[in-house]
This record gives sequence, C-alpha cells and structure tokens, in this order.
Amino acid sequence: MNRRTKFLAGGVVILGALAYMIYAGVTQSAVYFVTPAELQAAPVVGKAYRLGGLVAPGSMSWEPRALDLRFSLTDGKATVPVRHKGTAPDLFGEGRGAIVEGSWT
Repeated sequence: MNRRTKFLAGGVVILGALAYMIYAGVTQSAVYFVTPAELQAAPVVGKAYRLGGLVAPGSMSWEPRALDLRFSLTDGKATVPVRHKGTAPDLFGEGRGAIVEGSWT
C-alpha cells in the first residue's frame, strides 16, 4: 500500500471510532420516561419509573417544615399525583415540564 492509501484507511478507522463513541455516549445518557397515560394504563406497584409531563395548574401543595411537595403531572390525557420529599428545583412551577423518578405506590 502506498502512503496515501494508508492515510485514508487510518482516517476511516479514526472517524468510525469517533462516530461509535458519539453514538454510545448519546444512547447511554438519553433520558427515557413514561407519560401519565402510559403509567395509568399499566401501573406496577413498587416498580421504579421515570415520569414526565406538565405540572397541572392548581395542583401544587408545599409544606415547608416537612419539606413535602405534592403536585400532579399531566400529559393532557391523564393526571398522576406526585409526592416529593425535599426542596423543589428553582425552575419548578405550575404549567412547566418536569421529569420525576420514583416508584408507583
């Protein structure tokens, strides 16, 4: 093989490795979640879920002494009540998107 062919082959190998690393990184860091309608269709008690939706207007209840936040997530088809122990994120609010992790009880 001449020098140009070796250079091109090396470039293809490096680009292939780089493409694979980008693909693997994106698939591992992707955040998958279920919607409230999907969760209500087939809930499993005790199973860990990542639930995504909009915070339903008028559903927030905050108890600062107990650090207990209650609200509902909706996707427009179904609404699921959520209980969070701890402080709320700064950008959290009614009508905003939220993704929560926890178990169905």
